[in-house]
Amino acid sequence: MDRLFCRSNLFLRVSFPLLSLAALFLFSSSVLAQPGDDSDYLYDSSQKLKRLDAQIIKTPGDPDLYFERGQIYLHWFTKYWYMVEHRGTVDAVDPGGKALSDFERAIQLDPRGKYFVALGKYYLAVFWKKDSEKGKITAASKWPEIKQRYWDDQLLDTVLGNFRKGVEYGRDSWEKGHALANLQYFYQSRASHMSSDLLSKIIISERQTRSVYDDYDRAIDLALKGILANRPVPGVLSGLVDLYRDKARAAVEFGDHPIGTRSLGEGIKVITDLGGEKEFACYLYVRRGELHTMQKDLTAAMRDYTYAIDSDMVNCLDVYEKRGDIYTGLGDWVGAVKDYTQEMTLFQHPVPRLHAKRGNAHLRAGDAEKAVADLDKALEYSVCGPLYRLRAKARRVLNKNELADEDEKKGLEYSIGRPNDACAFR
Repeated sequence: MDRLFCRSNLFLRVSFPLLSLAALFLFSSSVLAQPGDDSDYLYDSSQKLKRLDAQIIKTPGDPDLYFERGQIYLHWFTKYWYMVEHRGTVDAVDPGGKALSDFERAIQLDPRGKYFVALGKYYLAVFWKKDSEKGKITAASKWPEIKQRYWDDQLLDTVLGNFRKGVEYGRDSWEKGHALANLQYFYQSRASHMSSDLLSKIIISERQTRSVYDDYDRAIDLALKGILANRPVPGVLSGLVDLYRDKARAAVEFGDHPIGTRSLGEGIKVITDLGGEKEFACYLYVRRGELHTMQKDLTAAMRDYTYAIDSDMVNCLDVYEKRGDIYTGLGDWVGAVKDYTQEMTLFQHPVPRLHAKRGNAHLRAGDAEKAVADLDKALEYSVCGPLYRLRAKARRVLNKNELADEDEKKGLEYSIGRPNDACAFR
């Protein structure tokens, strides 16, 4: 059978945002809204600094004023580094040093959780700046260098120490939760960074995948600690699903498919125990089904997809298509047609990929006329050699030989110099 298209596999085709340690700077509400024009942003923040300077002179014992001013300086430091200058005007020199001074003064006046978190973010900014000056990791890099840069660095110990103090000195559940979330994102972002691109190859060759899995496990434990301390809310459970998904994705990157399958299974159990199965577990069932398929265990994949469908879970995109793919692999063309048709009902517009798959299933099930109708629709959106050849087969069954000849010519024309499965669907 002609290969019609790249096998749909969300582990491979979904774009996973690769977090870096620098991404932690984004995990907090901005001190000021920052428009695209820097001059507006710098004017607004400079005016706010002047107001804060005046207030601090009047009430020098108010730690929140130092904290608020330090937040502005920290944002300037992470964006502009050592000098804030725009259109010839110098707004600040050494904003990082000013942020450090303000956060330390706030802590001196009142050791509070959110102040320690801010101090941790300052040290993380310093770390990231110093790390960027060391040069890039190369294919010749070894684990000791990576470990020294991203695990044993003293600045990172200081970052983690301040985030932990943020938990210890948090005044309320929000402050403690904010500190826990920063700790969680630290471990999650480091693990994600290490399981991507060149770093993942070094981690594999040096047999250090356990270090990455340990970071994901720490992030998961911290997320659970935050959830159990408060009533679970949808956004929090969604973040927990992402953690289990990311750990499984890293396992696939490392070639550890059993670990990926186990991670998704653990996620399903935890989400179910927290009462979120109906709203959030389907994603994990579908991803685990994909992993089973990658390991050629179609029976286990079918079981996961069918359970998700029979349980009437929500947020369950792709599950009918995935099960349809399993039916196709098993040669159950009637089952495949039924599931592809059901998947189509979830969209308000034609999905060429589904029409191509259903067209193939119709032809294999003996309904050449319906096959042609589906392939016509698919070819409206994609110039694809394999699909032309498949439609040629269907047209020959219908004794439309002249049209079939035309399709075979197009199939050859659009396949030269292209991979056999390179059908680009929108």
